[in-house]
Amino acid sequence: MIASALENVARRALSRGDAGAAVTALSRAARLSTSEREASRRFAEAAFLGADVTGELALAQRLLERAHAQAPAMLPTLHAAAAASYVLVNGGGDVHTARALLVGAIENGDHSWRADDLGLTEALTTLLQLCSWAGRDDYWAHFYGLLDRVTPQVPEVLFIYSRTFPDTAHAGGVGRTRLVELIGEDGTDSDPIRATRLNTAAIYVDLLPGCRQSAWRMIEDGRAGGGVRSSVAAHMQLCLDDFAHGRFHEQRELASSALAMCRQHGYGFIEFYFLLHLALVAAIRGDIEEAHRLADELTAVTSARKADGSQRLANHPRVLAAAAAEDWESCFLHASALSPAGQLRRFAPHAMWVAFDLVESALKSGRAESAHDHVSAMITCGVAAVSPRMEMLTLASRGMVAPTLTEASELFEAATNVRGAQEWPFDFARVELAFGERLRREGTLERARQLILDARDIFLRLGAQPWVDRSSSELRPLGVTTPRAPSDHVDLSERERDIVRLAAQGLSNREIGAALFISPRTVGGYLYRVFPRLGVTKRSQLRDVVGTEARI
Repeated sequence: MIASALENVARRALSRGDAGAAVTALSRAARLSTSEREASRRFAEAAFLGADVTGELALAQRLLERAHAQAPAMLPTLHAAAAASYVLVNGGGDVHTARALLVGAIENGDHSWRADDLGLTEALTTLLQLCSWAGRDDYWAHFYGLLDRVTPQVPEVLFIYSRTFPDTAHAGGVGRTRLVELIGEDGTDSDPIRATRLNTAAIYVDLLPGCRQSAWRMIEDGRAGGGVRSSVAAHMQLCLDDFAHGRFHEQRELASSALAMCRQHGYGFIEFYFLLHLALVAAIRGDIEEAHRLADELTAVTSARKADGSQRLANHPRVLAAAAAEDWESCFLHASALSPAGQLRRFAPHAMWVAFDLVESALKSGRAESAHDHVSAMITCGVAAVSPRMEMLTLASRGMVAPTLTEASELFEAATNVRGAQEWPFDFARVELAFGERLRREGTLERARQLILDARDIFLRLGAQPWVDRSSSELRPLGVTTPRAPSDHVDLSERERDIVRLAAQGLSNREIGAALFISPRTVGGYLYRVFPRLGVTKRSQLRDVVGTEARI
């Protein structure tokens, strides 16, 4: 009776977001269990929470050993198998072995494929992630076959997750509307498992802005000594959202913090996510050598685990690095490595995010037919239905291959007028630049000048120097030789605004750090990143910026 009561305490603790307390309560319940089977099950569930939420992989391993010791002749529970697969991959094992372990437990488990079996739901969710990392079509076919056996129907969050995340380009926006509702309902829900899955389901359908509150809640919990694994997942989600919305300095800070956390807590595999983000920012900033170094490190981490699906992601920063260098041949080859020209690879949703780059680089490297084929694939798959951002990029890609200037202009104008288009400033500016380039080539000079100037302003604000340089090169034949200072509002975070205002008052980095409880070095880093976005080169100029409130 006491063991059952403690298990209920664990459930309540998890529902309010206290995964650490849930692990402690389940472990105590296991030790007080009168049945070896029940003790093993509770230790296994505690291990799963340790691996999937709190992030204490060493503790998860010890709990798995306790679960096995309680009932050595019993097949591993689904919670035990899910936890073991996660510990295995992060400890240096490969994703195929981890998947085989988990599949065996699912297919031989005592669950009768009931939708209300929590262990089955957790195991299938973990299997989904392993399939994503492995990147094999046959694994996905098997996964969906298992999902079809669940009765009476797949739990809603798992069902939505399985539709919006693995093969987004071919799903045509299925599940997006319901996911919007679930994210809205989840605003006050503290369950880190549910929040993590909803947020991950939101990634490729561009719904992460609605997930920021729950993601920050998990990060703050991790910083206060709570769940590390859920905090790492939240860092990943916020990095992706910051990337899409041009908050590259914040993306880099979060990625650096999460990478250190992964290395501190033994997440030898999961660190690849943050190597990806650091490489993306380096490419956009024009640090080509660093972008390739980080992409190579990502490749080493993922190839060691035979995680082909994850390994392909290294092509994204390589695409941007090649575009930054205007090496269109390499840009095309790296984009094609994510998905060949003329198709959007099944179960490779990241390929959508370089589709525009593939079309552009195909045209600029003399592969017009490949560009047309890829645009046709985007249309056939219904990529525009995935999200407004993908609608904008699909329309712009169609504009690039349009046979006449009239048709191209209509498509580009439609792209720049997509609802919320400017919420994705880097993509929006690249669309404007491509539109301006097309107009300039065909002699519509005044409109071309306007578009390219606007694009350059955005690139200046974002600190995307290679694209600033490219825009400037396009403007020289139009009689524009001096970059103009950004005239629009500069979107600073609350911390950045505080630092800028204090620096404008004449405070030193040490004084600012003392006032805001951060180090002088951190203050210097903020100012270094903010200066180009504000169009200033020295501290004394900040007084003028702060004096014009509309700028910040």
